[in-house]
Amino acid sequence: IFGKTGSGKSMFVKSEIGQVLFNTTDSVIILDPQNEYMDIVNNLGGQEIDFSSKGDVRMNPWEIPEPVPKDFDTDQFIADKSAFTRAVCKEILLPTELTGIHRTIIDRCVKEWYQGILGKRKPKSETLTELREIFSRQPELEARDLYVALEMFTEGSLNVFAHESNVNISNRLVGLGLKNLGKDLKRIAPLVANEIIRSTIEYNYTAKVATHVVADEFQIITQEE
Repeated sequence: IFGKTGSGKSMFVKSEIGQVLFNTTDSVIILDPQNEYMDIVNNLGGQEIDFSSKGDVRMNPWEIPEPVPKDFDTDQFIADKSAFTRAVCKEILLPTELTGIHRTIIDRCVKEWYQGILGKRKPKSETLTELREIFSRQPELEARDLYVALEMFTEGSLNVFAHESNVNISNRLVGLGLKNLGKDLKRIAPLVANEIIRSTIEYNYTAKVATHVVADEFQIITQEE
């Protein structure tokens, strides 16, 4: 939706969100770079997620569906999470380049990790901390790069994505606030938000539920590569 400031863009979108929530069983996800929708999400009984290293939000984008569906495609799930992990590691390694060896190690470790989890009688999600430990057991020197780079995001000050989730992304209305990101999370959090959106759409699709994605202030979102 394009228009000059004050022309009613936000009002139009908020009205449309209300129509979807009250007249359908569809889900709505809002990507909100200025946290302008947080009050509305809260007032409508939705789940607001304000990504910030100083906040109390904890999000595990590597978690598995609980309970695991009977028709769960394990291979596709692992492939998707491997791609997501490679994207995250590419950012945290900068300015070091993510090489083919790094990618191979990531793919191997993610596969080993999830096969171990999903092979249990009662699978339970683990966090980035456990995945990092698998990196530490690999023989290649490049695995050490990944292990050290992940320290700040597991044991350091930016460990917001290394805990069990304390937010409910299965809510019909979810707002992803990106306003309060520090410099180091500015490139990681949008990747996590994108993974939440992707996995929600996929899960809803199997449940025959439509998903509406609202990206506010799109020119801000696209400033970062």
